[in-house]
Amino acid sequence: KEIAMNSITELPSHIDVLREGTTESIRRSLSSRKADNLDKKIWPSENLLIDKLLSRFDEIECFCLQLNEKFNFMERYSILDCLLGILAITKPSDLQKSREDKKSLQELNRKIAKQAFDLAELIEKRSELNNCTQMSSNTYYSISDVINDAAQDNYLFQSNPKKQFNQLFYQYDLKYWPNITQVIDAIGIDADCADIEASDSITEAGTKSTRSSVVDTIRAFFTALKNYENRHHNISVKVMNMSNQCFTSIFNIGLALGPDEIISDDQFKTAKHRIKKEMNIR
Repeated sequence: KEIAMNSITELPSHIDVLREGTTESIRRSLSSRKADNLDKKIWPSENLLIDKLLSRFDEIECFCLQLNEKFNFMERYSILDCLLGILAITKPSDLQKSREDKKSLQELNRKIAKQAFDLAELIEKRSELNNCTQMSSNTYYSISDVINDAAQDNYLFQSNPKKQFNQLFYQYDLKYWPNITQVIDAIGIDADCADIEASDSITEAGTKSTRSSVVDTIRAFFTALKNYENRHHNISVKVMNMSNQCFTSIFNIGLALGPDEIISDDQFKTAKHRIKKEMNIR
C-alpha cells in the first residue's frame, strides 16, 4: 500500500490535502482515502475503520493536533497509513486467531512426529520379517519404488525426470540411498524439531506476548512503523514521543473496544515503555 513518493509528481488527494496542516485536513484526508478505496473496490476493513474514526472524530483531536505540530505532511501521511493498516489487520481477535494457528501447528507437528516414528518402527519390523523369515510380503523394497508409485499421476515426472531418476538410482547399490525407514524417520525428526515462526514481522510482534491484549496491536504498530524509517529518518522515535493520550483514543476507537476493554493513558504509557526497551528505542 505504500507509495513511492519520489517517483511521482502528483500526489493522491488524500495525501496532498495534508499539506494544509489542519485538523480538518486530516478529516478530509480520511474521507478522501475511503472514497478512493470504494472507487477501486479495495480495503473494505479499512473503510469500516475510517467510518469509526470519522464518527468520533472530535475524540482524536489531540492526535490530529500533535500530528500537525510535530511532523511534515509526508510524515503525517505515513503515520496515518501505518496506523490504518495496523488497526485494520491486527485486531485482538485477528492476533488471537494467529495464536490458535500456532498452537494447531505445534500439535500437528507433535502428532506427525509421533506417527512417523511409530510408522518407521513398524516398517523396520516388517523388513526384518521379510528378510529374515520364510515369509515375505510384496511391499515396497526401496525408496525408488515409493517415488515411482507416488508420481504415477504426475505427468511432469513421468514425461521427463522418471527415466533419469531411475537410471541414476540403479547405478548405485541400495546402501548409497536412504531406505524407507530412514526417510520416514527424517519426516518425524523434521516435525519434532520444527520451529513455528510468523510469516511476517508484524504478526510476530503481535503474537509475542503469551496472552492476547491491546498491547499486541500497539507493538505491531511500532514494528510496522520501522518499515517507514528508510523514508523518514527516526520516525519511530518521534512517534514514540507523542503523548499517550492522543494514541489511546485512536486505539480504543479503531479497535472498537468495549467499556471493560479500553486502554488508559497509563496502560499505553506502560506498554510503550516496554516496547521501547524491546526495540531498543531511546
